[in-house]
Amino acid sequence: MSSYSNLSDDDFWRRMDRCLALVPHEANRSMLRRYIKERLANGIKPSTLASDANAVRGLLLHMGARPIESLTREDVMEYVTHAYSQVRWVNADKQGKETVTTKRVRIGNTTLCVRKITIRDSVSWMRGTKDEDEYPPEVRGLKTSRASEEDTIPTDELIARSDLLAMIQAHR
Repeated sequence: MSSYSNLSDDDFWRRMDRCLALVPHEANRSMLRRYIKERLANGIKPSTLASDANAVRGLLLHMGARPIESLTREDVMEYVTHAYSQVRWVNADKQGKETVTTKRVRIGNTTLCVRKITIRDSVSWMRGTKDEDEYPPEVRGLKTSRASEEDTIPTDELIARSDLLAMIQAHR
């Protein structure tokens, strides 16, 4: 279950605003908030919205203080080629003083694939692209891949229900 499940609207936006606060350009932060609001209005789950906000935030952090309107194909390719996530912990001591710890971590292939889809969709939304088959030039041709054969489990190697029940019985 996501940490965004079952949150009140105020708690959801408090967490979302904390995530968006790291975006250095105010107009980019505002655009991302509007994107999240629209997707929320369309019934997208809060956990998905949190993931989407994180993906787009990564691209916006990569852009730095530049406005999203200046996004180029080179920006997108540079971001996905060198995609890192910034893991961030905030701890408070007994007096309430917060210590922020950050660490850069390379993004895995599956996460990168999901981020590419999110970035493609968000840039299309931002550019007002109506045709879902035609993406803006900045993200057009951004390929996503399915899991390779070595990343999947053949169905004949999955555990049978009868074997699972036998293992449960053995542990009782």
